[in-house]
Amino acid sequence: FFITTVPTPHLDSKHVVFGEVINGKNIVRKIENLPAQSDKPQGGDVTIADCGQLEGTAFDSATEKAPDATGDPYEDFPDDQGQDLKGEDYYKIASDLKDYGNKAFKSGDNEVGIEKYQKGLRYLNVYPAANDSDPKDLQGKLDALRFTLHSNSTLLAIK
Repeated sequence: FFITTVPTPHLDSKHVVFGEVINGKNIVRKIENLPAQSDKPQGGDVTIADCGQLEGTAFDSATEKAPDATGDPYEDFPDDQGQDLKGEDYYKIASDLKDYGNKAFKSGDNEVGIEKYQKGLRYLNVYPAANDSDPKDLQGKLDALRFTLHSNSTLLAIK
């Protein structure tokens, strides 16, 4: 089967495509971002070992986003968050992610710290500047948080 992450008009009227990733979109994004050569992932094939149709309570529980080990409840990529976010929402999420990164750093897990800081930057990159309808101090907060996330990522990367 195919998993498509972009429009595929060349498949229209040629293949039956159905289904939806309802949880774990971060895994699809990780597969999508693997280094590839000639449309094949470098380092070996990617295998989906357990998939199928969910029904009843299995479906209901699968649609709930569970926080990860750090307590982070947010999707890895802002497009997958599934809701209309405003400037203050992007700031809050990125700020929370900074806190999760700090917590990971303090526990000695630099890799997770970097992941959280980079994830916070992904959210801020979607909302690079405050709008006229945002609070007046939001742009300053976004800029300061962006600087902190970049600095913290750099510091952990050289440790």
